[in-house]
Amino acid sequence: ENRTPILYSVSVLPVTFGPSATEVYLVANVRKDLWDSGATITDTLSFQLKGVKNSSDSGMLWTCGPGSGPGEANAMPIKYLPANCRG
Repeated sequence: ENRTPILYSVSVLPVTFGPSATEVYLVANVRKDLWDSGATITDTLSFQLKGVKNSSDSGMLWTCGPGSGPGEANAMPIKYLPANCRG
């Protein structure tokens, strides 16, 4: 059986950030052609882990959701997201 990679790429947003940053996004860019036969191999949609810095102890609170970055751009349809990302 020939398997196709699901992830096209993984990225971190913002690309550069310093000590004053309060949030970070780990974005999974998933190949759209896995469920849309009209898509090309480079068409992607995204879901992300958003990490927000806790001001009281500098820990991070992580949440999963659709899209890429604060504007949730290029979001995957909810039905294709991992269960804990569907809200």
